Amino acid sequence: MSNTCIDMDMFTAYFGKYISRKERNRVENHLANCNECMNLFAIAAETLLDPEIYEYDPICKTKANDLWKSIRQRMKHFFQWSRNQSPPQWTYNACPSFQPIPVMVRADDSIIESESIAQEKSLPKSPVDCVYIEKDVDPFKVEIFAEHTRENSITCKIRVHTASQSSDDIFVYLERKDKGITAKPFINEYVLFENLPYDNYVIILEQEHLNKAYAEIEINQNGIHWKNEE
Repeated sequence: MSNTCIDMDMFTAYFGKYISRKERNRVENHLANCNECMNLFAIAAETLLDPEIYEYDPICKTKANDLWKSIRQRMKHFFQWSRNQSPPQWTYNACPSFQPIPVMVRADDSIIESESIAQEKSLPKSPVDCVYIEKDVDPFKVEIFAEHTRENSITCKIRVHTASQSSDDIFVYLERKDKGITAKPFINEYVLFENLPYDNYVIILEQEHLNKAYAEIEINQNGIHWKNEE
């Protein structure tokens, strides 16, 4: 275990949910790659989350080891999944003051107790602060990092590439119905479209006049999402 491994105090903060999103991501990324800390995590989980653990009947060592192997394997899958949910590093470079979150996840959700699900659904929802989505639009891969910068508008950073080509020879156009087409140059790996009003848009991708592809997006208070998805 290296000197950058996680101590019990950090696990206590993790389970108590009073650490920052950045620290939580660091813990989960580390646990996905460190078996020794995974063991410590399991011990911490039992100690901190189950006050009645010592009232349980003991089980044989062989059964306990088999159970632990099963739990550890499931935990590794979970932390690998959790790490994969984080947007790639370029989105942080594009806007380091932000903490990107998966699409359609609200930045300021809180648990609200209500007498019925219907009442809870009727409560007003806050807009998403920032979202990240990606899609394969043959032969391109499109990544979008979007942020609410003004009321009823969003700023988008769009990154496009193929398996064999960089973004240098790919052109991105954004078309809004009845508003014409806007083209932007690549800056630091991405194309920037600022303060886009809520509406439907078509992304047009072109590579040296050889490959051309289209993708439709919708921008609203819930962020940004692909249209016509199955």
